[in-house]
Amino acid sequence: MEWNTILREYEQTRAIVAQKLESEPAEEDRGLLRDIHRQMTDDIRQVRKNSLRELKDFLDIHGEEVLTKRQREVLSLRAQGKSLGRIAGELGVSKTAIQQSIRLSERKIRAFMQAEEEGGCGSHVS
Repeated sequence: MEWNTILREYEQTRAIVAQKLESEPAEEDRGLLRDIHRQMTDDIRQVRKNSLRELKDFLDIHGEEVLTKRQREVLSLRAQGKSLGRIAGELGVSKTAIQQSIRLSERKIRAFMQAEEEGGCGSHVS
């Protein structure tokens, strides 16, 4: 899911803006930097909200076809906005296990979507 990369880069840029704000910029720059930081924060929230909605839609339509029961469970909890740590606690596994499950699920989803775009049924993803 490319949005993860875009979101990470956007958050890094927002952190740079925050650092510039903390370094006591000139008065004329401070307002502009605050506005940029506020807008970037709003944008990040919206991207997260949209990506969670897309994940929920995918799970409803193709979840059983593409992912294992555990992967669907992990992604469903993530789509509810739960943190990795909280999911790990609820499922009784490590946070690393949850991260690995999400990465594998994302690869499966990407492969499925690519197969769909290429005209295949996509159901061969395992």
